[in-house]
Amino acid sequence: MAPDAVDLYVKGRVALLAETIPSLNNAIEYFEPAAEIDRHNPLNWIGLADAYCRMAFNWDPEGEWYERAKEISERALQLDPQIPEGHYIRARLAWTPQRGFQHDLAIREVVAALAERPNLFEGFDWLGTILWHVGLIEDARLNYKRALAISPRDMLARMHVVSCEFRFTFDPDHRASRSPRDADGRRARNCGPRLLDHCKSASPPASSPT
Repeated sequence: MAPDAVDLYVKGRVALLAETIPSLNNAIEYFEPAAEIDRHNPLNWIGLADAYCRMAFNWDPEGEWYERAKEISERALQLDPQIPEGHYIRARLAWTPQRGFQHDLAIREVVAALAERPNLFEGFDWLGTILWHVGLIEDARLNYKRALAISPRDMLARMHVVSCEFRFTFDPDHRASRSPRDADGRRARNCGPRLLDHCKSASPPASSPT
C-alpha cells in the first residue's frame, strides 16, 4: 500500500470508531482518496464500503448509501475474493433491511472473517450487534468485550457492553438464557440452533479477555 494511502486508510479506520454522522463523513473523506491513490488495494475499498454501510444502517436508510456500499464491495472482492475483510463486508451487507436481516448468512461470513483475521475488532462488534438483536445478550456482551480487548477506543463496543449490563439489571434471566428471542420472535426461533453453532466457532481461546 502506498505510504499516503496507508496514512489515509488508518485515519479512516480511526474515524469509524465513533458512528456519528460527522465521523462517518470524515471516514469517507479519508477512504475515498486512499482508494484513488492505491486503487489495487481492496482494503481501501472495503473501508469505504464499510463507511457507506454504517451511514445507511444508522442514519440514512432511504439514501443511496447501501447501493454504493454494495457496488464498492464488489469492486474490492474482484481485486481479492479471499481477503478476510471481504467476509466482514459481506456480513454487513447481509444483515441490513435491504437484505431482510439474513442472520445465518451474516454470522457465517463474520465468523469466517474472524477465523482468518482474529484481531478484526469490527467483526466482533458486528457479531455482537446481530446476537443482541436476536436476544443472545450474554453472547453479544462477550463479543463486544472481545472487540474492546483488541481496540480499547472502540466506542461502539463500550456503549453496547453498558447496554448489555443495563439489560441484565432489568431481566436477570437473560444472562443465563441461550434461546434466541428476537423482538418479533420469528426469525430467531427459526435460526436459533444454527446461530449458536456459528457463535461457538467464533469463540476465542480460553486465555482471551472476556
